[in-house]
This record gives sequence, structure tokens and C-alpha cells, in this order.
Amino acid sequence: MAKSDKKKRHQNGKKYTTKKNRNVIAQQIRSTKSQTNAIFSLTSSFNPNPKTLGPFSDRQRILVVGDGDFSFSLSLAVFLGGKNLVATCYDSKLELKEKYSSALLNCDALETAGAQVHFDVNATCLDKEKWLHVAQRFDAIVFNFPHLGGSTEADVANNQKLLRGFFNSTRQYLHPTRGQVLVSLRNTLFYNRWKIQEQAAVNGFQLKRTEVFDASIYAGYEPQRTHPASFRGEPPSTNGAHYFIFSLDKSIIEMDSGQKSFQPSENVEQARGSATKQGVLETKMAAMSTKMTCQPCGLTFRDVKKYNGHINSAKHAKKVKALKKKH
Repeated sequence: MAKSDKKKRHQNGKKYTTKKNRNVIAQQIRSTKSQTNAIFSLTSSFNPNPKTLGPFSDRQRILVVGDGDFSFSLSLAVFLGGKNLVATCYDSKLELKEKYSSALLNCDALETAGAQVHFDVNATCLDKEKWLHVAQRFDAIVFNFPHLGGSTEADVANNQKLLRGFFNSTRQYLHPTRGQVLVSLRNTLFYNRWKIQEQAAVNGFQLKRTEVFDASIYAGYEPQRTHPASFRGEPPSTNGAHYFIFSLDKSIIEMDSGQKSFQPSENVEQARGSATKQGVLETKMAAMSTKMTCQPCGLTFRDVKKYNGHINSAKHAKKVKALKKKH
């Protein structure tokens, strides 16, 4: 009997401890939300003038895709406000909870700030998202450190395909005149082999500029790995990272004038062979399906490298300068 009573007391003690822990966690969440509300209230009332954070402004309608634990989106919301912000991640809500401990707290804070939060969003298939409307286009679409994992030749080809799919997917949701797509990548040999400018060009984008990605200005931002369980130790580095900032290339004339939106050739998706050859072949075939025209010079190109080389040439600059003087 004594043993039975002791066992019951032990079980009751465990239940009490579990309940106590839950209460502590709930209290922490309430405290975090309270602090978040105070921060948002302070930032929204402190300065009525336009606010900027890196390349972003509170006057922009911003879509963030592939945000691992939503900490980047939250850093934007804290400084710029959340009413014009839509934050998304690739994982489902359950997967997110299992992978990143603070992710759901960040989601709560984002919603408190007035931002929209969406899970299970594939950045290469945005047209499948029913909540997205072409009528409400974005001024900035952001994809920070896209990476499918791995470091082999096959992974290079896969990440090139990821970028092509992303650029193609964003076109119809980007504001045609002031819209820009921002992709952050580290400046290393591996990432440089992705040839981001080529992947953008075959989908009708041109590079406006690059700028240093300074993670320190995004308070609370914590870069995350695609598969955190596979790694131990420090999070991925952002040293030497840059933002590649693209806009729609208005000088591109599509082969099919009746086409409503820019689509790479279907042959691109049908290319087969080894992983390395596939990535190269897809890029070349997509480039062949696009007719790129420099309107000031009256020249047409089918090769992305030649087109980019011409745009950056002294001949092109001289022609543009002469045309500006005439007007």
C-alpha cells in the first residue's frame, strides 16, 4: 500500500511538473507577444517619415519566400511594419515546428505586426497559391540564400534549375515598372557556378545592381540551414554575401507575341542526360527560345552571354548616351 501511495505521489508530481512547465512556456509566449507589441507600437509611432532597411522600404509591398524560421521577415516587420509584408516558407507548419525551435513564435509576432504568414509555399510554383492575386503585385520579392543542399556538380545543376523556376514563377506577381527581385548569395566558387544572371536572363530579368548583404542590420535574423538536423555547430555564414537585385528586362521581345506570360521552352524540361549536362543544356535551350533585343542599338541576340556582353560594352553605353542627348 505504501508503495502504491508513493507511486501515485510520484505520478502526481510528474503531472504537476509538466503542467508547471506548460504554464511557464505559455507565460514566455505571452511575454514575447507583449514585448513584440510594444516594439511594433514604438516603431510605428516614432518616425512618420518613410523608413528604409537595406534595399527595403516601408512603402514597398514585399513578398519573402523560403524564409527558414521567419526571422528575416520578422526583422523587416519590426523596423518597417508588417501591413505590406507577406512572409512564406517552404515547410509545412508541422515541419517548421520540428526543424526550428523559435519559428512559430516568429510567426505569431509577424501576425501581431499585421503581416500575412503562409506555410508550404514552393517559390517555383507561386501560381498554385490561391491567396496570391495578380492584381496585387509586389514591389519586392525576396529569396535569401536559396539552396537545395549538397555541393556536387549535380547540386549545381539543381540549384540553377531552382533559380530558373523561381524567376519564372515571380514574373506575374511583380510590379511591371518598379518591381524588383532580390536574391542573396555568398560570393564563393560554388555559388558563382550557379550563374544567377543567366538563370534570370532566360526568364526576362536583367541585373540592376548588387549590394553587400549586411546581416547585422536585420535585428534578430538568424540564417538557417535547409536540413538543420544534418549539421551541428554554427549556422551558415553570410560572410561575403551580396544581394543580386533584378528587374524585368523591357528590351526583351518574346518570340511568340501572343504569349501572355514569359515561359521558357518546354524542351528545357525535357532535357535528359547526366546531371551536369542537363543543367548546361537547359540553360542553353532556354536561351535559344528567347529573342533578346537591344532596342537602342537595334541588335538582336539569342545567346545570353553575348547579350550581357553587349549591354555592358562601351558601344552600347555610347549609343544610349547619344540618344539621351537627342531627347
